[in-house]
Amino acid sequence: MKVTIIGVGLIGGSIARDLRKAGIAKHIMGVDLNAKNSKKALQLELVDKILPLEIAVASADVVILSVPVSTMQVMLPGILDLIGEKTVVIDTGSTKSRLCKAVSNHNNR
Repeated sequence: MKVTIIGVGLIGGSIARDLRKAGIAKHIMGVDLNAKNSKKALQLELVDKILPLEIAVASADVVILSVPVSTMQVMLPGILDLIGEKTVVIDTGSTKSRLCKAVSNHNNR
């Protein structure tokens, strides 16, 4: 399974570590605007590559969003535009109402 983690900081990095440890994901791709987080995730071998959002999402079987809910709300419709028919999108947000509202009319929700 190919997994993309958007936001490879503390939460996303922990998820990547556990996916790797459990042998669930064959390939883990990371997306992060923070160069320090990206570099650390690569150094710790939490992710195999850091890629641009469009490339990482389009080739993933599972996409995990681990960024602040306010950022997810903005990003989620565009991510749903990029996913494949069988791609699963998971979020780590603490609240769901704004996310559900942001994609309420999206064809890929």
